[in-house]
Amino acid sequence: MKNLKVVAVANHLESSTAYGQQMRMLLEEFPTFEWHYLPLDMRESVQRRMTFVGSLGQDITLTTYPTGGDEIHIAENTFTVADTVKPDFVFLYEDVQWLNEYAKRKSKWPRISWFPWDNDNWTPTIEEFMHNADLPVCLSEDTKQLCADHGFDIDRIYNYVDDASFKPVKKDKVDDFKEKALGIPADKHVLLYVGRLTARKNPEILFAMARELKKVRQDFVLLIHADAADPGRTCDPTMEVLCHDVADVVKFSPNIEWSNLPPKEYLNLVYNTADIFVSGHGGEGFGVPACEAGLCEKPFIMTDCTTTREFGGNGIHGFGAPIMSSKTVLNIHRPIPDYKKMAELCSIMLDDEMLRFKMGTSFRKWVLENCRREVVSDQWTKIFEKCLVKKVTVKQHADNTT
Repeated sequence: MKNLKVVAVANHLESSTAYGQQMRMLLEEFPTFEWHYLPLDMRESVQRRMTFVGSLGQDITLTTYPTGGDEIHIAENTFTVADTVKPDFVFLYEDVQWLNEYAKRKSKWPRISWFPWDNDNWTPTIEEFMHNADLPVCLSEDTKQLCADHGFDIDRIYNYVDDASFKPVKKDKVDDFKEKALGIPADKHVLLYVGRLTARKNPEILFAMARELKKVRQDFVLLIHADAADPGRTCDPTMEVLCHDVADVVKFSPNIEWSNLPPKEYLNLVYNTADIFVSGHGGEGFGVPACEAGLCEKPFIMTDCTTTREFGGNGIHGFGAPIMSSKTVLNIHRPIPDYKKMAELCSIMLDDEMLRFKMGTSFRKWVLENCRREVVSDQWTKIFEKCLVKKVTVKQHADNTT
């Protein structure tokens, strides 16, 4: 397709968040576009032209702009920049409540809104967004179906999962890393969690699960690849470890800071140490770490909600842990998985190496078929063409006029 001019708004390309990482890969996949970028969380002080070398070896050039306003999730000057640049479209990647603020404002430029919806409930927030947005693109089949159930036919594109960086590693190298870098004996099974320790992730479940599993076996380590001092954490991991008496079976990856991305080579080795990826999340818009672990041929046990099911959590690529209760986080009901059942499922999988192998190799195939760079970029090309040619809006979808 032709070289397009794009005004993009999302987290900074060096951000540790999925938003920044996804945008970096998007830019790498479309290096010939003229990119005008408004970074949200690491704000630029002046307009500047910059070039970086992408992971695929090509130079990516973009112009970055200061973002106006005090709200970190909103670039108030987005449409001012767009009126100057005159882009083919504006590309927005954020949560629904913030994207709706852009959607409600008048703009002569088509707006693509890529958004995660990390729960199974329909709320007034997403209803309003669907009526206001130009071209919304969700991150999961779960969300696409939820929208369809309420009369909105929208597009779905999964997050990129970096197949160039995440892959299986030879056992001798993994065992060496496991012992020397992580301090875990080679004969110990590893249950791995990668992510933040925030309310939506239900981190307390992991420690309760480890306590239950410890009652029946001691041949495992729960490896938490997270920042134990994360300022956004909603539990005290030190207290959780002590109160659940799991200090002997829980380890934290060393030297992890939530705001700094570890090298992908290091993270790939971390994934490869795992026997099972585990998460007690309260809903995922997508769930990149689970899929990165999948590229390393690792099965999973996660809460049976949102994307767990479409990732194959019904016994194909892993298991969905049943929900035992719920809590309210920022006015959204979040499921809480049954930690005793999670421990049971972990024990079953740890005892069955062939089951783990079959699930893991099959999951890698699924991720490659659905989320590798080439696949996702081909889908974006079609969306960009649709935006330019048809100028389709969600309201038109809802009114069945297209």
